[in-house]
Amino acid sequence: MADSNAWYFRNALVRANYTNLQKGIYETTEYLEVFLGNLLLNEKNELHNRNLHISGLLNDEKDICQKMNKNILIHGLGQNETSWDNVETELNKHNIHVEKPDLYAMLSGKKADYDTLLQGFTDYCNSFDGKLNLCGLSLGGILALDYAKKFPDKINSMILIGTPYRIPRFLFFIQKLIFHLIPESLFEKTGCNKKDVISLTDSMAALDIAKDTDKITCRTLILCGVKDKQNIDGARLFCRNIKGSSFQTVANSAHEVNVDNPGELSRMILDFWKND
Repeated sequence: MADSNAWYFRNALVRANYTNLQKGIYETTEYLEVFLGNLLLNEKNELHNRNLHISGLLNDEKDICQKMNKNILIHGLGQNETSWDNVETELNKHNIHVEKPDLYAMLSGKKADYDTLLQGFTDYCNSFDGKLNLCGLSLGGILALDYAKKFPDKINSMILIGTPYRIPRFLFFIQKLIFHLIPESLFEKTGCNKKDVISLTDSMAALDIAKDTDKITCRTLILCGVKDKQNIDGARLFCRNIKGSSFQTVANSAHEVNVDNPGELSRMILDFWKND
């Protein structure tokens, strides 16, 4: 009986723990009691998943579970949290709500290096109850990977976008030279000053990003802009190393996929999260 009604039992557990006061939805054990009555007391209650649906509000039981996870969009170096605004707007249309942390705020008043940023990001993620759906671009993907390696039980799923498989040291050196030539005012638009961006970049030169990726067990989607020639081979390597992961390219986009093609990226994120 338990095997044939496993989906009903899973949904009954969700309804026993889910509350949304805004929409007048309250946790209830009535469906769990009916299931257990059949299992333990040999009752003959009819078990129908349609009875657990919240009509007009959350017609798909997967939507209920989605609300129990925190969805976190993590921006890249040279971006800030507003780089996700168009993606957020699209996801909100499908009742998917997200968090968009400002990474540079985590360095405020502290040493601007990767270890400090990772600790700030770790504290941020650990402040949430329940599991996380992490979606990171470039630097954001590196942070997501390092957090997932350290706290596998906190991760429900992960999306890596344009995340480097290895640090391209020569390109980092060229990038540093370019940073020195860029006016301070352009850095300030991202919420981080030039000195701190250069310091953060320098501290990442020796990172071993690919280390222990074979130990990641959460559902993982690897994305890369079809024009992001620098990272597309690395994306395939991530897919090969992370068990059960899948790889897709995003059309009409280079490295900053969230800016270049937010509509298509939103669809891919939505499809991945909805299939959880």
